[in-house]
Amino acid sequence: MKLKQVDRRIKVPYSRMWIFLFFTSLIMVSTSFVPSDAMKLAFQSSHNLEDFTFSIYVANVNGKNLVRLTKKSVSSGGPSWSPDGRNIAFSSDQDGNHDIYVMTANGKNLTQLTNDLLTTNVEPSWSPDGSQIAFASDREGDFDIYVMTATGGNSTNLTRELKEDISPSWSPDGSRIAFSSGRDNDLNTFDIYVMNSDGTHQTRLTKEPESTDWYPSWSPDGTKIAFASDRKGNSDIYVMNADGTRLTRLTTNIGMDDYPSWSPDGTKIAFASDREGYYDIYIMTANGDSVTNLTQNPAGHDIYASWQPEPFAVSPEEKLITLWGVVKNIR
Repeated sequence: MKLKQVDRRIKVPYSRMWIFLFFTSLIMVSTSFVPSDAMKLAFQSSHNLEDFTFSIYVANVNGKNLVRLTKKSVSSGGPSWSPDGRNIAFSSDQDGNHDIYVMTANGKNLTQLTNDLLTTNVEPSWSPDGSQIAFASDREGDFDIYVMTATGGNSTNLTRELKEDISPSWSPDGSRIAFSSGRDNDLNTFDIYVMNSDGTHQTRLTKEPESTDWYPSWSPDGTKIAFASDRKGNSDIYVMNADGTRLTRLTTNIGMDDYPSWSPDGTKIAFASDREGYYDIYIMTANGDSVTNLTQNPAGHDIYASWQPEPFAVSPEEKLITLWGVVKNIR
């Protein structure tokens, strides 16, 4: 009887050890495994080079498995994945004017979130917790940045400026929103700004009055912001620290490079470029190397790429805390 009791006491801690080792192996796998070919990008594509009526497509990052999600009879653009990767928000004129819609990742279960007659609602951007969507709208005369719930309620104007505020992008922790604004320029040009997610403390990050800086995109760790700028004549992709310091130019070709979008693991940036005479989606490493043409579509223009989030697209520290919480509660 005593031996059996000792055996039970030995087995319990060893079973916990195996559970701990199992979850530790998951941490190692999830932090090192990057399914590059299985990752998906959503983007908008025109039906031909002369027609700027767009549809939403998804494809693997190797360019395979291309699928059109929205109708050709309407114009849809600005796709933005929900944080869980199950839904895509976008703008579409299928109801007459451009409104914000959401659909599942296979293009089904379409839901209209805004319904404003004679106004334009574009560029949706999900909050990291999936509860809100930021977007640009001209419903009060000029474009401002708004937020609403993910179901379309409680729409709030955050910027209320007399000049255009466009292209919102949430920080990964959900505390701030980067955007582009022409408020401090007299030449119809734009700079990158950042504000708290409630609209307070609006701060200018770039100061190029004779050029346009727009389409900001936060890095997944929240330390950097990529954006497009024509400060050197043609539009290129730049990256800077989240406080506006240490500006670095990533692309230097003679074409127009726009719409940067960070990969969930922070190692790559997708962008659109017309360097071959028409816009395609390209992917490069986060330092501007190894540029690859993903879509190679001479029949139309492909722009505005958005990466599908990965199930484990969080930091190793967050994984460790979450999984350890599971382990220590197994009694």
